[in-house]
Amino acid sequence: MYRTAWINEENDTYEDEYGNLHESVETNIIRFETETTGRMEYKYVTATQNEDESYPFTYTYSTPNGTITISEGGQTETFNFSYNASNNTIALYDGAYYRMFSRLQE
Repeated sequence: MYRTAWINEENDTYEDEYGNLHESVETNIIRFETETTGRMEYKYVTATQNEDESYPFTYTYSTPNGTITISEGGQTETFNFSYNASNNTIALYDGAYYRMFSRLQE
């Protein structure tokens, strides 16, 4: 996983309180920077909102599964992930949360 990046992008349409339809885009990027550390990037964009956050993480990986641990503000979250070599994707999950990531070519 070392020195790879993976992206998940989801587009959505939502209705505001006045009945107007708007679009939103949520982008999540996982960057494995060293053999044990990386960065999770989150971006959420609408016509009126632009959130951009980034969290360092530690991880373990033993083909094809791994664990990502994010510690921020005194709280720790752990996500499991698995790599699928046949379609070059990563599934990230923790029970209620599930996202499929594709390899990001930079």
